[in-house]
Amino acid sequence: MLSSPSVTSSATTGATPFAWIDDASLLPSRRLSVSISTSFWHGTDLSEVDVPVVGVSLGVTDRVQGLRA
Repeated sequence: MLSSPSVTSSATTGATPFAWIDDASLLPSRRLSVSISTSFWHGTDLSEVDVPVVGVSLGVTDRVQGLRA
């Protein structure tokens, strides 16, 4: 009979820096959307700041959307 291996693991704490939520909706044709924002994240040993965060979307047709981020 084989013996089971002993496994130890150390608990680590951390944070998720960013969660992206998207509902997959499209812009109507010939519509433009522009967004400007900032992002700040701080973890145990690291931090990050993103300025500016710019997003541009263009509704090309009813089923096609161009995205520039």
